[in-house]
Amino acid sequence: MQQSSSPKSSTGFNPRSVDARHLHQMFERVDDVVVARLLLAGFNDNADLAKTFPGVLLRAQETVKRSHIRYAKARRYGVLARTCGVIAVDLLSRVVGAVQRAGRATASAVRGLQRRAAYKKSLRDQSKVIRLSAVRGETVTDVEPRVREAA
Repeated sequence: MQQSSSPKSSTGFNPRSVDARHLHQMFERVDDVVVARLLLAGFNDNADLAKTFPGVLLRAQETVKRSHIRYAKARRYGVLARTCGVIAVDLLSRVVGAVQRAGRATASAVRGLQRRAAYKKSLRDQSKVIRLSAVRGETVTDVEPRVREAA
């Protein structure tokens, strides 16, 4: 606790000096938004106080106005950040989707090439096979099934 530099008076407690000290402390903290709003409310209730301390009234109004400006600016930046975030996420999802589609198309093309290569290999392998019908000299009519005639 701080001790006052003046000796205590014999009259005792003086509420006016306490109020004056408290008011002076609030005037020193007028740059705080909460204190500025409290002072403005007090000035609105007591017009004589506002006339006595017009500089403090103006400083409190300025503090509250700057607070509103800071809040509006932060809100605009928040909206801008949210919008940019939505655009970035949308763009990223489109890029990922395009990459996935390209990957699927590439995989499909590779499978198609593999199938064609396997088919061509099977054709080459078939040409290397020696067919017995070609060796025996059988004709196409000999290959057809023969039907027995009933006796």
